[in-house]
Amino acid sequence: MRSPCDPPEFDEQDWSQFDFSRWHLDGIQLDSTSTAVADLAQRLFHSPQWQENFKTTLPQLQSQMLRAYQEDSKQLETEKAAVAQDFDQRVATTQERSANLSKAMEAAGAPLVLQPSPGTYQVAAKVTDADGHLGLAGITVQLMDPRNPKTPLLLEVTDSAGNAVLSLPEEIAKALDAQHTAFQVVNSAGKVVQEIADAVCIRLNQTETRVIPLADSAGIKDNKAAALQIRSRRELEARSVAAKIDLLNQERESRLRALDCRLEQNQAIIDSLQSPATPSAKAETSSSPQSGSRPSSPAPKAKSNKKDSSPSRGKGRKK
Repeated sequence: MRSPCDPPEFDEQDWSQFDFSRWHLDGIQLDSTSTAVADLAQRLFHSPQWQENFKTTLPQLQSQMLRAYQEDSKQLETEKAAVAQDFDQRVATTQERSANLSKAMEAAGAPLVLQPSPGTYQVAAKVTDADGHLGLAGITVQLMDPRNPKTPLLLEVTDSAGNAVLSLPEEIAKALDAQHTAFQVVNSAGKVVQEIADAVCIRLNQTETRVIPLADSAGIKDNKAAALQIRSRRELEARSVAAKIDLLNQERESRLRALDCRLEQNQAIIDSLQSPATPSAKAETSSSPQSGSRPSSPAPKAKSNKKDSSPSRGKGRKK
């Protein structure tokens, strides 16, 4: 299989009968000036002086080309390292963002866990749908006053994950220490949708967590729709970030493969420029006469010694 770094393939038979030794200007309409210039150019390129001078500059040209391709390969190696580092950094940043999104989605489905704060009493309340998996935002949670059960002692509105933190200061926590009190859940219209008697027990320097699932009703319909929209947006963002990681990895591989192809092609050219001449070329070079030298004349043939052979012939005849 042909490597993707290789140049496109052509049918060699298409050029097998092509004559590269002449200029193919047949059928081209040229004016007198162009015809004269083309004729002079052909004579120039076919002249022995031009060919000899061109051959003389070939070693220097080959050396310059070798240095140019070697320098280009160095720059390509530097570019390849920079591209790899850039894509690795972008992929790492996107992966970190994806991990943070996953943590945020996981945290949104779980209730808060508070650390005790000296001198206070804290309650972490999470309001969810009936299944307990979807946090409801915009719901008011009221901690009722045990001294006056109809009066809210403290209230907070749930965030986008359905969480609310109610914190009693030290003076009130000390005054109501060890007393049970109720929770009230109020929708955005100000209507109490659920009340839990003796939901918590106030204790100084302590924390509690309460999950409050609400049955589906018209009173929380808008809150649930908003919560579903928030969850869908988070899931869409998570999928988008994951797809971006895949695209970055694919683009990184494509860019590095293209640079590797250019390096491979450069190396092939460098190897051909550094390789010694082929044996046939060496033989042709050694057998061809040097410029300005004359071919050596053939050695004269040795003369036959007629005196040595004639007596033997004469004797044979006399016999």
